[in-house]
Amino acid sequence: MDIKCGNGKHGRGYISDISNSGIGLASTEKIAANTAIEMVTRNGELIPLAGKVVYVRDKNRESYRYGLGVKFGVMDEATKWNLSSFLQKRNKRNVPRFP
Repeated sequence: MDIKCGNGKHGRGYISDISNSGIGLASTEKIAANTAIEMVTRNGELIPLAGKVVYVRDKNRESYRYGLGVKFGVMDEATKWNLSSFLQKRNKRNVPRFP
């Protein structure tokens, strides 16, 4: 997943948890709480998601060091539908929460 901040910071991450209201990410970059971010999944699913970082945790690892909790912002109907479809596919594949 690509993660972009309004301040020009850019990072990569993977989904550790996701729901209709927010997402847990493991990230290469430390992004401050209350930062607005945009995310695009990288596995062929182009779902632009926007949200606000609600917490940051240092996982003390070399790669994907930071844990981020992100609450999604207001979504249009097409994005809601795409997210719901993504969640259904993810659940059917029984994707583990932590790769």
